[in-house]
Amino acid sequence: MNRLETAERRYRTLVSNELLCKSRVDRYRELPVTELEAWMEQYVVPGVEELWERPSFQELAAWPQHNLVVNTGTPERLAIEAVDNALVTAARALETLSRPKRIAAKLVEQNPPRELVASGTCVIGDNSEVSRDGSDTFDELAMVRQQVINIREKSWTDLVCPLDYFTPTGDRMFQDVLFTPTGRRLQAAEFVTSLNPRLLPVGDFITRCLMTRIDGHVTVLERFRRMLYTALRASGGSYRKQQSAEQAAWNELQSNVNQTRETCMMGPDFHRRDAAIVLAQVFVSYVPSADAAWLDLPEEIIDAHRGTLRYEVFSRRNLEVVERVANALNEIHRLLQELPEGLSAFEEAVASGGLVLRRQPRVAYWKTEKISADWEKLKKPWEMLWQLASKARSGSEVDAHDLYDQIPADSTMYNRWRRLEELLPTPLAKHVAPGNSRATYRLRLSRDEVQLFTGRLQERSDSNAALGRNSSRVHHQAPRR
Repeated sequence: MNRLETAERRYRTLVSNELLCKSRVDRYRELPVTELEAWMEQYVVPGVEELWERPSFQELAAWPQHNLVVNTGTPERLAIEAVDNALVTAARALETLSRPKRIAAKLVEQNPPRELVASGTCVIGDNSEVSRDGSDTFDELAMVRQQVINIREKSWTDLVCPLDYFTPTGDRMFQDVLFTPTGRRLQAAEFVTSLNPRLLPVGDFITRCLMTRIDGHVTVLERFRRMLYTALRASGGSYRKQQSAEQAAWNELQSNVNQTRETCMMGPDFHRRDAAIVLAQVFVSYVPSADAAWLDLPEEIIDAHRGTLRYEVFSRRNLEVVERVANALNEIHRLLQELPEGLSAFEEAVASGGLVLRRQPRVAYWKTEKISADWEKLKKPWEMLWQLASKARSGSEVDAHDLYDQIPADSTMYNRWRRLEELLPTPLAKHVAPGNSRATYRLRLSRDEVQLFTGRLQERSDSNAALGRNSSRVHHQAPRR
């Protein structure tokens, strides 16, 4: 556990407070980028490696996927769905209040289209210059009205995008997205980390992008609401019923947004989750062999972001990235101090109860008790048990494709399960039930009740250690597990 503390101390010798206080240009020029790259590889990565398979760390680092996305049913998800509904209700109430003729007329009168004069020179693809002089008409009212209609019709698929984990990806989550002439999707400016300081360069992008989407919709409604109430006062009419309904919808929206912000982005729990996510992003970026299946993200998303933080540190010289990594080390170090001293990741998982499997060497625990079976010799039952546990974490079921290259008879799957059932404790076996499809089986345990240890990190450490013994050119010894 001292690796994290050592990494923190080493960082403070590389980056002084004087450097942090200098201008961006000076920081870029004076940043000890080679030393920081070595610090990430030789201090941070070994420290995170000791955390990688800990249930407490995994719970924090994968919290957004397990608590914010659709169908999770958590209090945080219910709060997000309440905001979702409140946005639609508030947009409808504003539209209802804007329909009376006197108010509609005042809206147009007070917000006429404006003429924008545009002139200047630009350079196009063939490096030729094009001069332009002219004017365009900008109808702010029409634009805002259309945005309110989009909110009323709920033109987004969801407010949460789990693919935002490593970098903002989901944009505004609209059904219709914009594309550049080359066919690539055009990212809205508020979802570009270099343009929106609130997103930060690393950390919990899923939650921050969630709040960015919510704030964007609220800003649109607030903009139209100001126009509307100005027109309402100028109209001289009395529309108490519509105004009362709009005020109630607006208050409900504000209350739900505040609750979601407080639940998802405030307090020590959020700071710990944010720190764990920062370290997970670092580890995936610096360790190509890292088994990140427990993040419950598509493999192509994980693979696409291996090495991205190396670019931020080494090429872009982004001091904010390494500073946030150092702060994350400090935050997680405090968390680990609360765990019993000397408790390994595997021991922590066993002590927490549930089903715990380790692939190398094969061993299984249920409710802190070891399942007495010679799993090294029982290859087929072990494969089915592993598949049941792995599928349980994703909420799916095991079918013949998971165990056989060619689809066998239904009786083969049944006999394979009966053989495994004989080896399991009765309380655990009762959690296995037929799946929704024919000849399939499901382990009815929640994600938190199943822990899998693949042993890949151990393999990597062992191979690195062997390389260090056999090659005089290699001086870095892999950390002991």
